[in-house]
Amino acid sequence: MALAEKIAIGFLEEDNPVKSYYRFKPLILQNEDGYALLSEVEKLYPDEGYLRIVPDKNESSHFKARMRRIGRYCMIDLRKHLAESDKIRPNKNYRGDGIERNVNIVYSDVIIEIPMGTAAEIIPCDDPAELREVGVNPGSTPFMLESRGKFVGPYRWELVEGSDDMYRPVRHEAFRPADSDVLPEGTKYELQYTDILTRVLLLAAPGKTLFETAAPEPVEETPAEEPLIIADAAADMLDLEEKTPAPAAESAPAPVQTAAPVQADAPAPRAEEKPPVAEKTEEKSRPVKIETVAPRAAQMKPAVSSGRMSQRNALLEAQRGLNPKRGVSLAEIIDEQWRVSRLDQLGHPVPGEAGSRPTLSPVDRARDALKAAWALDEARGGVLDAVLGLESMAEILPERLGRGPRPLQQNELQELDEFEARRLKALRELDELKRARTEKRTELLDEVRREFASQLRKLQEQNDQAKAEADKSRQLADAAADAARAAQQSLKDITGEQLLKQLMTDELRTRAAAMLRQLDHAEKPAAPIPALTEPTLGELVSDLRVAFEDYGMTLSNDQAVNLLAGIALQDICVYSGVTGSGKSRAARLLAQTLGLNDGRFVTLHAGEKSAVSDKKFGEVNAIPDAFTPLITLIDDSNCAPGDPTRGLISMHEDDGDGIHPNMKLILTVQDNPVGYALNANLLDRAFFVRFDLPGLDLPWKPAAVTPHRREGAVSMDALRKLFAQGSEISQEVQDRMMTLRRKLADLGVYFSARALSDMYRYISTVQPMMTCAPMQVLDYALAQRAIPHVLATAPVAALRELPKLLADMPMCLRLMEQPLALPEL
Repeated sequence: MALAEKIAIGFLEEDNPVKSYYRFKPLILQNEDGYALLSEVEKLYPDEGYLRIVPDKNESSHFKARMRRIGRYCMIDLRKHLAESDKIRPNKNYRGDGIERNVNIVYSDVIIEIPMGTAAEIIPCDDPAELREVGVNPGSTPFMLESRGKFVGPYRWELVEGSDDMYRPVRHEAFRPADSDVLPEGTKYELQYTDILTRVLLLAAPGKTLFETAAPEPVEETPAEEPLIIADAAADMLDLEEKTPAPAAESAPAPVQTAAPVQADAPAPRAEEKPPVAEKTEEKSRPVKIETVAPRAAQMKPAVSSGRMSQRNALLEAQRGLNPKRGVSLAEIIDEQWRVSRLDQLGHPVPGEAGSRPTLSPVDRARDALKAAWALDEARGGVLDAVLGLESMAEILPERLGRGPRPLQQNELQELDEFEARRLKALRELDELKRARTEKRTELLDEVRREFASQLRKLQEQNDQAKAEADKSRQLADAAADAARAAQQSLKDITGEQLLKQLMTDELRTRAAAMLRQLDHAEKPAAPIPALTEPTLGELVSDLRVAFEDYGMTLSNDQAVNLLAGIALQDICVYSGVTGSGKSRAARLLAQTLGLNDGRFVTLHAGEKSAVSDKKFGEVNAIPDAFTPLITLIDDSNCAPGDPTRGLISMHEDDGDGIHPNMKLILTVQDNPVGYALNANLLDRAFFVRFDLPGLDLPWKPAAVTPHRREGAVSMDALRKLFAQGSEISQEVQDRMMTLRRKLADLGVYFSARALSDMYRYISTVQPMMTCAPMQVLDYALAQRAIPHVLATAPVAALRELPKLLADMPMCLRLMEQPLALPEL
């Protein structure tokens, strides 16, 4: 049952108040016929039936307040959305591990409050006095009491004054229950709120309401007996203007009635401001009481100016309002206001300069403000800084004051000469450095050419040989085409009996040539392809742990996943550890778990020559099998002065040219000072696994006599599918990785693009398989793919700061305490 184009009612839960996480569980669906219970909501939205609410971009600031205001019940409105996928999406943070329990999300803009009268919670209670204060958020939905089959209410929950989480029941005086016909059968639902708490919800029929507005009590209106008093003369004139027609242009204004007295010390209203108008009433015939007007001299008294104003401003302020010096009568003021109002109505607004108050120029205003600020001693420094900070002010002021630039003193001239001498010296040194850089670059290029001359010649010879082979193949193809044309012509010429004899002769020749090749041992028969298996990840991890347990080595689930991921995702693995930690045994047990027998797992030992030239490596590398993995173990690879990996890395990087595409290399190395230092180029390409000595909790028992062996080999395709790139990396891990990279970059240390790509693929693959936290998976990736190369190449200053940067990475910190075979500082 989909929710698209429908309304659903359910519970709104704040399941994490610390982080303001909310979720919604739909329980009742509204359709054209009424309401229906969503009895299988867990099937519709698995794992608890809830939808995680994600704040919409338009209400991120008030999301938490709105959700808490809605309360326990709410609606989800999808009537404008044709498909649920418009607002309901899969939850990317859901892992099934109990941390995030909601499989889907819904955007908060479709979460709304239940309209008043649509629903009400039912509480069985005979006496409202039995209800007490509760310490939970009961929600905004009103509730009713059910007593002997009747509903009483409605009630609402009100926050107790002085408390943040205590509520008390209060009668909802503004509403009363509607008629009984809005409550037909089937509108009362029992809803499971939690595992032990059940709520009863009452819903009105579609188009009806549970409550109706209570009729307000009639209020007797007492007529006002006090007369209306107009505040001042200007307001009186405006009131008279509304009641009388506009005067003619030539006629004199109508006689004005007396107005209320004006206080002598109050400033008169400005001409551009509208004076306060008397309060109007609907009764037109109500008498208006007019107070006696004070003497004209008192009314015309100018406003009192501030003592801190300049003389000029004081004179300007004194000209506001009814100025006796102008000799303007009150009727002229009314006429002017009438004219301004008519001009405004006709679309000709009067500019501000045409008012009765004089306008100051910007220069005068700035000068007066500067004088007022300069009069304060404590403000002079700030005023001077502000003036000098204006554009070009420092250059203009000396010119206006009649002063030119100050001549330089003798010591200043001497300092300028010394500065110029140092500048010329720095330029000469810079030229010398550039010339030395060019010479050094040329010298380095010559050295590189001399060092790699043999390799360049070898590559040139290989290129010439490839061209010759291509020409030979082209000639053979031409000869084959000629032979085919001749054969077609012969077939046309000979009869059927002759053709049969010719075919028999050719078959006998082919068989004879094959027998001769076998006798000559020119080509050895290829190793048979073993039976292929495709186990699940759980079976593979379990087999590896059992194999280690048979040999007395305990392996956890995360460690087993780590070993399998290393051999599946990387072409080169380095197993490091002290003598006796089981490095070589771990490689053999891993090959045994994968079912690699019949020459598909070979062990080499370190020596003067490279592994590429070893006969055993050549045999396993020549197996024509593209279905199973091949593993070559180079044991104690750093115990000889030579480099056994010489040529293998370049062969891997040349798109598998010369090396089997399924070949996996495992190198066991001895710690310093037994083993030689590892090549930094190798550490930047290998998966570095560190083995520890067995702990004291290891049981004392011998290894199994007949270890468990898998019947058939694990196919390469199955191994790739099991460790294909999985889910997205969490934002927490991405932020921690970005912070570490930024801090290392400040120290001059950078991760290669190859290492970053391998770590991202490792984390996204093994994170769903491991039981540890995401930050521990990041610790695995850094300790095994990036930190060994950093320890081999980083400067001393960066190595001193590295423990602080990796304080929350125990595997990386433990790696820095081990005697690894790294180059000397």
